[in-house]
Amino acid sequence: MKYSFCNLIIEIENIPVLKLENYNLFRTESSDPADIFVQTTAVDQISLPDLQPVHEEPCVKIYRNDGGEVLRYNTDFWGNPLGLSVSTGRETTYCYLRDNYPRNNHSRDNGQRVLTELDLINGIGFEQLLAEKGRFILHSSFIRTKYGAVLFTAPSGTGKSTQAELWRKYRGAEILNGDRTGIWKENGRFLAGGVIWCGTSGIMENEILPVAAIVVLKQGPVNRISPLRMISKVGRMMEQTTINAWNREMYLKAQEFWMDLCSQVPVLELTCRPDEGAVQVLEEELEKYE
Repeated sequence: MKYSFCNLIIEIENIPVLKLENYNLFRTESSDPADIFVQTTAVDQISLPDLQPVHEEPCVKIYRNDGGEVLRYNTDFWGNPLGLSVSTGRETTYCYLRDNYPRNNHSRDNGQRVLTELDLINGIGFEQLLAEKGRFILHSSFIRTKYGAVLFTAPSGTGKSTQAELWRKYRGAEILNGDRTGIWKENGRFLAGGVIWCGTSGIMENEILPVAAIVVLKQGPVNRISPLRMISKVGRMMEQTTINAWNREMYLKAQEFWMDLCSQVPVLELTCRPDEGAVQVLEEELEKYE
């Protein structure tokens, strides 16, 4: 399987998973060599290293051995093993349980749940592979405006989708992703690109645009733009970046990336209400950068 997004070609050796219809936009038959290649191998059982995990969360345990390899062990929601991703920084291999693909027999009702491309991609740990290529995933709504890409970022429930929808309604903006955006620097410009994650929004398009502004949202009784100090800009971006905090190299690389972006791209705080006034206030600010 080959995918193309964020100006990268990513190839995963064939593995029996259910292909998702909304991923058709991201698949490619390009004959160009892959920027990221993931080998896959079927195994009858997964052996975990005799190490303490460096990170643990539901469905995922991360190990790091003395050789620098990162081992990402993933399970289903009930703790049954699905696969083990082993990355050296130069190459990645995903070992998957032969009996669990394409159907996982350990669902709650003893039925079968078909494992999808998303299960596989999350199991591999794409955020680390993308970061190694200078791509970072920002928790944000991504819209196309006459200014370029405008990204609304904030913790869940603050109003990213609401502000994106207001721009669609009142200014004819196109919503390209409702929850995630890939961002990178290419030829001196910062670009925003569609990615294969979109949260519960269901909105994902495979488009690339120059970043016009990143807008940090804050709910309030009055619509207004507030300046942010550099340390606050970088801090807000780091908070909303899909990042492996246990991975010092990735963390520092992300921090350096956001410092660079925040020194060149408008990063604004918008205190807002869910009305057209919020659109007008932001629009007036964006006009200053034209």
